[in-house]
This record gives sequence, C-alpha cells and structure tokens, in this order.
Amino acid sequence: MASPAFKTVLAASCAALALAGCREDQSAAKPAVGYGVPVTEFVDNVPLAPAGEALPVGRPAPVSTQVLGEDGYGWAERAYALDRAFYEVPPDYEFSYGGAEPWAWESRDNWTMYAEPIEAGYRTYYYEPGATYPYFVRDDAYGYGYDQRGGLVALYSLAGALLPVSARDQRADLAGRYWTRAHEMRRTAERARRAPVERPQWKARGPALARSQAPWFQAAERQDDWRKYRDDRKDRDQRRFTAERQRREAMVARMDREPPPRREVAQADVRVRDEQAMRVAEEGRRRDVAKERNRERAEQELERQRGREAQTAQRRQGEAEARERAQAGQDRRGQEAAARQDRQRVERGRGEQGRGDRPQREQAQAQPQRPERPQERPQQRARQDQRAPDAAQAARDAGAKEAGPKGRNGQEKAGGRGAERRGDGPRGEGRKD
Repeated sequence: MASPAFKTVLAASCAALALAGCREDQSAAKPAVGYGVPVTEFVDNVPLAPAGEALPVGRPAPVSTQVLGEDGYGWAERAYALDRAFYEVPPDYEFSYGGAEPWAWESRDNWTMYAEPIEAGYRTYYYEPGATYPYFVRDDAYGYGYDQRGGLVALYSLAGALLPVSARDQRADLAGRYWTRAHEMRRTAERARRAPVERPQWKARGPALARSQAPWFQAAERQDDWRKYRDDRKDRDQRRFTAERQRREAMVARMDREPPPRREVAQADVRVRDEQAMRVAEEGRRRDVAKERNRERAEQELERQRGREAQTAQRRQGEAEARERAQAGQDRRGQEAAARQDRQRVERGRGEQGRGDRPQREQAQAQPQRPERPQERPQQRARQDQRAPDAAQAARDAGAKEAGPKGRNGQEKAGGRGAERRGDGPRGEGRKD
C-alpha cells in the first residue's frame, strides 16, 4: 500500500527513466547516474555510511564471463520481491555498524534486508535464509548479483538493464568492497544490540528510503526482459513473500489508525538520551585510546632512549679500555727501552775499564826484569817456605777428594818432602843458607 507522497515521487521518476530504460543496453559502458535523494534532506544529524569508493580496498569480485539472457534477472527479481514485501514498513530493528545505523527487516522464514544511509540515499543488502554473504547489493546507481563465492555474475543499471561483461569488469573493484562490507555487517548484526526504530524516527527518515527505492521499482515494471522473466515464472518470487507482505501491510494500517502512545514517545526521548550518552561514552573511549597510544609511544621512545644511552656507555667503556691497553703497552715499551739503555751503559763501562787496564799490563810486560841479587835469595826462599804449607794443604784436600786413601798417602809423602825442604826434618836441621 503506497502512500500519496510516494505515488507522486513514482510518477515524477517515470519520465526521467523512460528514455534511459530503452537505451541502456546500447550505453552499458557509460557510468550510470544515480537517482538517490540525500537522507539529510529529510532529517539532520544522520550518521552516514561511507560511499563505495571510500570503503576499504579489498579483493575485486571475480567476474563471470557468461553472457546472460533473460535468466540473468533471477538475482534482481528476488531482491525486488523482498523490497515489495518490506515496502513502506518500519524496520524490525536497527544496530550500529561502522559509525552508521543500518535498518534491518527479517521475514518469518529468515530472508533479510539491510539498508544503510549514504549521501545519495540508501544502500541495501539482501540475504537468503542462513546466509552470511549477500546474493544482491544495490546502491544509488547499480544492482550487483553475486554467486555463493562472491563472484559478480550479474550487473544491472538503474533503469533495470542487464549490462554486458565489459561493464562487470569496470565495477569488479566496487563489487568486491560491497561483498566484504555486507559480510561484516551481517556478522555484526548477529551479535550487536538491536534497538527498535520508533515511529518519529521512521516518519522522519522513511521518505528518503522510499525515494531511493522508486527508480528500482519503476525499472522492474518497465524493463521488458525483466517483466518477461517474471511472467514466465508466474510471479514465483513475488508469491513467495505474499503472506509476509500482507502481514506487514496490516501492521502499517494499524499504525496509521492508532496515535502514538505516550509510552512510545517516552521511549523515543529515552532513546535520544541514550544515544547522547553513548556518543559521550564513545568520545571518552576514543580519548582514552588516544591517551593509551600516547603513553605507549612515550614508553617506546623512553626505551629507545635507554637503549641509545646504554650503547653510548658501552662504547665509552670500550674506548677507555682501549686507551688503558694502549697506555700499558706504551709503559711496557718504555721500561724495556730503559732496561736496554742500562745494559748498554754497563757493557760500555766494562769495555772502558778493560781498555784502561790494558796499557798498564802492556807497560808492566814491557819493563825489563832486574837481575836477582844474592842477598835477595834468602828472603825469597823464606817467602816460598811460608807459602808452601798453604799449597801443601790445598793439594792434600784435593787429593783426598780425588784419590781416596792412596791419595792421602801420597799427600803425606809430599808433606814429608816438603818438611825436609823447609828444614824441619833431619836433613834440614844441618842446612845453612
């Protein structure tokens, strides 16, 4: 059940899309122009999700080279059927993801659709029951059909035309980014806090979503190949969600008839306060994270400074030890040089003393010996007799060591002969000089 405002928007979009719809097949390589409407036109301070080009770069989606006929509208038809089931019905809940607040719709048999606000309207993601990856994603300019491995198997223009393989190649990078974001969003929604979307919030932001869906709805009714695909299958995908659509239309009718209860308004006020508190807490958390990072960087810098100081101290210690070793070597060489000089002085002194005694010896040898006088002979004999006992005693000692008893006998005989020569014996008594 469409509202009067949406019918006006739908009628206004028909003329803008009519000419593009009949020529889209021939201009596939030319980028499509989106027909989205900024969410901020209806409500201020809406946290927006990043544009496709601003999403993290990842692996481009593998592109299927299969040329699709009218069977290629299977992905678009399933997404369109889910859109119609949830059309102009408030979402079941919202959750926080990546700074934005996507809306979520879930059927009773677990078909799911997420819609996140972007600058040009809304970007929607479609999931089969139990799947963590999307089978279809639609932004403000194109529709992307995926297989179970993330391959881009179909690409649709805003007018609903099935584009050729060359166009898929051009959009493979963006398709890969959407695929990754859809998977992460799905996992976040499963464990995140789910908040209800209150009636004032839906009334404020719902028209932007409806205007984002209008060109897609119009293309599904005007594109011949797409409509033929639906007719050949007797509206199979539409009939799958008939009960879901009827249930939600009845819910919308009750909402239009009943004024918002006071409790709902109070809950909305509480939710606004909660959101403000959450933003304040998030800002505090970010400040804490920044402080922690600054502290870690300061500690790392201090650790690096300590390392540099330790290296400097180690280098200085090594240099001091090297200087000490060099000084010790220099002192040792000085001592060795002084010792050599002392030895040389001693040797020179000995040589000079020897050279000084030599002339005296030569002079003594050169002097003629005077003739022996008769009166000097008794004196010389007396001196010899005085030296004889000492020589005899020395000979006896040497003989005792060398010859033993026999030597001692020889010494006694030598002593007797010495005594006789000195005049101690019988012969010496009668000798006269």
